[in-house]
Amino acid sequence: MNQLVPDVGVHHVAVHTTDYQGTVEFYTSLLGMTVSRSWQAADGRQLALLDIGCGAFIEVIAFPAETPQPAGGQQHPWMHLALATSDPDTVWQRAIDAGFPSVIDPKDVSLGGLSARIAFFSGPNGEVIELFSTRG
Repeated sequence: MNQLVPDVGVHHVAVHTTDYQGTVEFYTSLLGMTVSRSWQAADGRQLALLDIGCGAFIEVIAFPAETPQPAGGQQHPWMHLALATSDPDTVWQRAIDAGFPSVIDPKDVSLGGLSARIAFFSGPNGEVIELFSTRG
């Protein structure tokens, strides 16, 4: 229980993309998320909130092509997103079959005494997605 921030939880993780449609398609078709909201901001950005299905969201943000990149070039979308699933092997295989590259093939691990099954693959923007299942 967090004693400093009442009722804290993850609302969303944002991913920057240059391919809005492809990114939304990836998360909805391959990972089963649904579009909760989509809109275009006054500055030309296209945005969508994708419902993961557990009360949290992925926010897809696409800047117009003419928008200058942040200093130092495009920032990496994130380190990785870990999605809890009871069947990481099947979801990982679906991603591989769809042409997305494996980062770590499915395997059993012990993380500080926590037994888990994990697998990693890259998404359409280079973001790394981990599939995570806690084992008895």
